[in-house]
Amino acid sequence: MATQQQDAPTLAKEAETSLPTIDADAHVIETERTWEYMDASDERYRPVLVAPVRGGGERPRWLVDGQVRGFGSPSREPGRMEEREKTSGRTILTPEESAQMADVDARLRHMDEVGVDIQVLHTSFFIRRVADRPEVEAALTRSYNRWLADVTQGSEGRLRWTAALPFMAVDEAIAQLEWSVAHGACGVFMRPVEAQGIVTEPYFYPVYQAAERLNVPIVLHVGNANEEVNSVLGRAPGESAFTSFKLMLVACAHALIFSEVPSLFPGLRWAFLESGAGWAPHVVTDLRQRVRGPREGAGKELSPTVFADNRMYLMYEVYEDLPHIIEYTGEDSLVVGTDYGHTGQSTQIDAMRRMAGRGDVDARVVDKMLRRNPATLYGL
Repeated sequence: MATQQQDAPTLAKEAETSLPTIDADAHVIETERTWEYMDASDERYRPVLVAPVRGGGERPRWLVDGQVRGFGSPSREPGRMEEREKTSGRTILTPEESAQMADVDARLRHMDEVGVDIQVLHTSFFIRRVADRPEVEAALTRSYNRWLADVTQGSEGRLRWTAALPFMAVDEAIAQLEWSVAHGACGVFMRPVEAQGIVTEPYFYPVYQAAERLNVPIVLHVGNANEEVNSVLGRAPGESAFTSFKLMLVACAHALIFSEVPSLFPGLRWAFLESGAGWAPHVVTDLRQRVRGPREGAGKELSPTVFADNRMYLMYEVYEDLPHIIEYTGEDSLVVGTDYGHTGQSTQIDAMRRMAGRGDVDARVVDKMLRRNPATLYGL
């Protein structure tokens, strides 16, 4: 377990406000156009959008290799989204053409309106398992990465993205990662639970080695690609994304700190997105006791800067108790995201403006969260 400060990328010593405001967690909504970048030999794997089973406000799904997978765009039934925004008290509406990357200029204009200079884009489709065969997964991720490389190239660096990788085929995953970074990707999108296990599995080490070499982080976003885990946690009364998605991400953060992985890859950065940061005090408190146990040997202490030591960044959500969280994370390990394009609990399109106007922490800390911390995380 790493407990000492590791070298991390540093920025020039300039005023924080001279740096761009970075939305660490924005999304794209995949459409039929996403799959137009498939090789001709992969056309048989092309997803087909199918209508909701029960109609009404349900979202359409994708048919992939004979199985129904992921979701299409949220329902745009007139008044439905506006009512949801009103009742939630959060700004969640985004122009459909922006969320789907059909009009990049419109997205950039909307970013200007909500005070964002740069967005880091993540997938919506790959949050869940999308294929059972390596060749199908590879075809899907290859097309997705090509699509984002193409549609973001005219954004003058304001739209960056994380690569979706075919983890069922490690060599192909590394090849796609190298291509993606060369074409604008600034991270690796990874689910907390893959089919092969959680983040500390040695199976993933070759990908980590490649990411470290390419100077891009592993971005763990709420999600779950392990159907065995989903069958237990995702289909019971009272189940929600908290049960099957968010808790998995917290477990991965705990396991990562408790493992040798950060020491094996001392230049690799890690992000934990869309699960909030309110879990940090519990993880730190638990680890402080656990490292004193027989498994790690008596007398050890957890560093007070454990997240920074392990180059781990947590995404703060605007409704959380920020002063309390900072006591456990410090100032250098928190970033902010809007969840742009989605409509869930974490979505707050004007999160950057809300952060800038708060008075419970020093403005200097807020600037770090909006600018320097995400810039360091993504190597921007």
